[in-house]
Amino acid sequence: MITNLEITLEEMQQQAEMRGLIKGRAEGEARGKVEAKQDAICKYLRRRFGDASAGLQRKVREMTSLEVLDGVMEELFAANTLEEAQAIIRDGMERFMQ
Repeated sequence: MITNLEITLEEMQQQAEMRGLIKGRAEGEARGKVEAKQDAICKYLRRRFGDASAGLQRKVREMTSLEVLDGVMEELFAANTLEEAQAIIRDGMERFMQ
């Protein structure tokens, strides 16, 4: 009887570890996608507006929603000035905070 209980507990432990690994991988992949999007936006800002965009780049690094980052990236391509880029990122931050 103890042997069956030990086997059952061991199986439960392995299942819990497997769920943890799967969850960890999914979170890691999501984090990787967010970081890649942040990198792309920051690279674009640096290339388009130079050192003047450093503050905006810091704000972009605070955004962790892939959906918000996608929206910001799409809108940034239409920005003609640093001020327009600031407004787009400010709006994105507001959406992120909601």
